[in-house]
Amino acid sequence: MLEVSHESVRRWRRVGEEGGADALRRRPATGRPPQLDGAQVERVRTGLEQGAQAHGFEADLWTWERVGLVVERITGVSLSRASVWRLLTGRLGWSLQRPERRAVERDESEIARWIAHEWPRGAAAPPSPCNRSSPTCCSGVTTPSATSMRPWNAQRSRHAGGPM
Repeated sequence: MLEVSHESVRRWRRVGEEGGADALRRRPATGRPPQLDGAQVERVRTGLEQGAQAHGFEADLWTWERVGLVVERITGVSLSRASVWRLLTGRLGWSLQRPERRAVERDESEIARWIAHEWPRGAAAPPSPCNRSSPTCCSGVTTPSATSMRPWNAQRSRHAGGPM
């Protein structure tokens, strides 16, 4: 009826008979206590919110290694990568972010202006999709390095001592 194993029911019955209803109540999971207490976590939060450059790093970008160094400087506690991850995601509520790979100097309005005005006047037409029968195909078949390439199965049979 409860869709649990018979062994679980027997164990619950035995625990209930020995310790009463209180013994059957849910208890918090035990385990190793966190390495940082609440006050230390708040000091780390304040330190991280200052930014990476405030702690002497070149770029204002946090990595696990950098966070670990800052935690150690602030609290004196050295954390593993897994513990840094748990601290960031669990206790601080941060999430993984990846920086955009664009130039800081990028000017979207200038790019739009160039596409609208300059490109139609003098630039070549945008490249068309690859036509494999064309001698100028983008597949790279005519390059010296490409002529020595073989399909994966052919390479495998060569390494296995089979025919090419």
